[in-house]
Amino acid sequence: MLFAIRPNPRKAETLEFAETLSKTIFECGSQAVIYTAETDNQTELLDSADVLIVLGGDGTILRAAREIFPRQIPILGVNFGHLGYLAQCGREESLSVVRSIASGDYQVEQRAVLVGEISAEEEILAVNEICISRGNRRHMSKIRLEINGSHIDTFTGDGMLICTATGSTAYNQNAGGPILMPQAENAVITPICARTFIGSSLVTCPGDEIFIRIEKDSVREIGNPVLLTDGRHPRELKTGDTVTLRISPNKVNMIKLADHSFYMVIRQRLLDDDE
Repeated sequence: MLFAIRPNPRKAETLEFAETLSKTIFECGSQAVIYTAETDNQTELLDSADVLIVLGGDGTILRAAREIFPRQIPILGVNFGHLGYLAQCGREESLSVVRSIASGDYQVEQRAVLVGEISAEEEILAVNEICISRGNRRHMSKIRLEINGSHIDTFTGDGMLICTATGSTAYNQNAGGPILMPQAENAVITPICARTFIGSSLVTCPGDEIFIRIEKDSVREIGNPVLLTDGRHPRELKTGDTVTLRISPNKVNMIKLADHSFYMVIRQRLLDDDE
């Protein structure tokens, strides 16, 4: 079994721990290779890897998930961040977890991914969410929403979130959207501070196609709304630009520990409850 180890290169502690983890993997009779986003032979490595171990916070895990997509390599997140919602274990227990994985004792949980296009040209992919914000605009943005070709609403507001079940506990939850179980293949649409009849959110079916168009405001337009994928890669949108999104048939596979309950994570990570 080949383990690819992806540390956060900006945290020296993850680079040091990657060496410790490699030794444990070799002791189990498996192979380990440490890599970062700058590794030259990254494609060849990921094509042959059986397991990906990510050392870092949620941001590092999300970046690694996008790097391997659409490969079906199971990911183990080891938390070196603050919240660590996507991680399955901390560094203290990760050595015993790796031994279990090497012996084949682990489960895989499939997570939905959003894919789509901007104005039918630029492809986008998000594990957590697509966020359309008003950016540096002085006024609110006007957004048209369609699902499967049917006009749902045209509203003005600070923007819109379209998230997966994985992303439902992030910005979406803070914006008043619902939390979905991690395995759910639905998308959640949550307007941000908007005048809309949708309410707080709209949950779509797995096969739905979401269509968004930036409309011309009746007020003077200054600045452009901005689209973010998983909180990164800002891309300005102009009037008339469209965004088409759907749940991909390919998933991201996350290694799940038997005693790692989603409800326990909600309590410990989100509610910060130590009971």
